[in-house]
This record gives sequence, structure tokens and C-alpha cells, in this order.
Amino acid sequence: MINKLFVLTSFAFLALTNLYGQDELKTSFESVSGALKQAGTINYQENCPTCLKESNHKKVLGNLVSVSNHQTIELSVISEEELTQYFNELASNDKIPFGYAYDGCYARAHKMSHILAAKGIITGKAFVEGNLNVVSPLLGKVNWWYHVAPVVLVKKNGKEIPYVIDPSLFKKPVPFDEWRDSMTGGKAENLDNQYFTNRFSYSPNDKLPPPKTSFNEYDLADTQTVMSTYRSTLSQIVNSRLVKE
Repeated sequence: MINKLFVLTSFAFLALTNLYGQDELKTSFESVSGALKQAGTINYQENCPTCLKESNHKKVLGNLVSVSNHQTIELSVISEEELTQYFNELASNDKIPFGYAYDGCYARAHKMSHILAAKGIITGKAFVEGNLNVVSPLLGKVNWWYHVAPVVLVKKNGKEIPYVIDPSLFKKPVPFDEWRDSMTGGKAENLDNQYFTNRFSYSPNDKLPPPKTSFNEYDLADTQTVMSTYRSTLSQIVNSRLVKE
């Protein structure tokens, strides 16, 4: 758009040269073209308090080995403090229905990974399968056969530890083991499988090689549809309970 305006301004300058003084017209033309060029450099996120800011940390990457599905996942290595900031920003995103515990973890995880990828944070996906049980503050006891959430690496005491981002279960990022045990009760008999994939995976169907290499349009479209549906359902549940009270 700016390029088109620049061209039109140039034609106007040539057409009007014969009508006005060249020096005055040149000064006006330079002022207009300078303003047009500057318009393309405005930082529209500068005064946006709700926008996720791009990470300031150096792009440090580490590898997470996933034994059961034979993959090595490249992930961002960040501090626990920075991860907590990102967690809080995602948890406050009212477009993601974290309160709907019955279903939709795959869509929530995909949306969070997509948002963070745009900011230079390379996540993976942490999956657990088995007899998984949690208690939702809103929905009560819920049982899953699998659950998924984004994962990154946090460097602590000289080690790179996988931390999971899951506002549907926790109020802060937690180590993978703590996240898994919250659903299995720490009992081996409740765990069928645990594994990691890259950020492009959408469901357990994507766990085996070859891995996906990009966010495909179908998964992103389904993410939006699922979240929109469950936001509406969650709103209905909340409103019905308010009426009863």
C-alpha cells in the first residue's frame, strides 16, 4: 500500500512541476515521501500491554530425547523466570478455554505453541497416555486416556529440565515429572506411555516418525474451531451455574 502511494505521489510531482515553482514543490514532495516511509516503520506493539513481547534472551537451544517414539526434539532453553512470564501471559488469554477440562487439550497446546513460536520460543509437546484422572475446579472429576501440553527446557543446577506449560492444571510451569504424576497419581500402573514430539504435532497420531515439519493449515483451522466451540460451551456451563446459585 505504501509503495502504491509513493508511486502516485511521484506522478503528482511530475504533473504539477509545470504549475508551481520547482523548489517549493520539491520540498513538499520530500516531506510527503518521508512521512510515507516512516509509516512503514511504526512499532504498533510498543504501547500494547497485552501483546506478547518477543523474547530478549539469546536463542539457546537444547535437545530432549524421547525414547518411546524414537525422536530427538530441539527446544528453547530459557530461565524459569522468563518461562513464568510467558506462562502468565498465556494463562490470561481468554481466547483459550483452559477451564474446559473435558476435552480440547490438543487445541490448547497447539495454540500456545503457535503463539510462542511467533516470539522465537521453540516448544515441543509433552504427551502422557493411560488412566489419567484430575479434579477440575469447575467440572469436578475428569478422566482422560491422554493429555498434551507444550514443553521447553529450563536450565537449573547445570541441568536442562523439561518444564510443561499447562494452565488447565497448574498456576505455574512445572517439571514434566510433576505434571505427569498429577494425572497418574504417581502410580506406574496408570501410565501406558509418555513421549515428546516437536511443536508441529497435533495429536497422538503424530507421535511416530517422520515428524511434521510445519504448522499445517488444517491443524490450525481445527484449533480455532475447537477453541471457539469449547469457549461457548464453557460459557454456558458457567452461566447455568450462576442462575442456579
